[in-house]
Amino acid sequence: MDFHSYITMRDWTRRASPEDRFANDIDQFYKRTLAEAVGVGSSQFYNQMLNERDWEKSRRPYYNLWPSIIPMLTRLDLDLDSDLIRLPLPALCIRFPKDSAKNPLKFDWKGDEFTVRCIMIGEINQGALRSFLVSSGLVDYLF
Repeated sequence: MDFHSYITMRDWTRRASPEDRFANDIDQFYKRTLAEAVGVGSSQFYNQMLNERDWEKSRRPYYNLWPSIIPMLTRLDLDLDSDLIRLPLPALCIRFPKDSAKNPLKFDWKGDEFTVRCIMIGEINQGALRSFLVSSGLVDYLF
């Protein structure tokens, strides 16, 4: 079975600007983007870059979410304290199947339907908080 892959900002940069020498150096790339996030005052962008950096440095760990599990997860009450979520690493990715018929996690945006592809989960503030980044292909749609 094929699963989606999370595409980091560094991956996007390397695709869009192959000549960008910083994009090929993980430390330089995240040093630069973290400084940019501080410069624009975006805590969301800053935490995303921290999570992506930690994920890449941990060799991109992931869980594949098999189709038989997804219906049970959609019925769960997600009203829970994020302190109850413990990660085995600072960041990991949950990957959903590419076959959209086997993945009911979808949403509409401006009349178009998007399927959840991946969820990046990372720690913030030394594990005090959790960050959830949802990859859906919406970015592909916008560009």
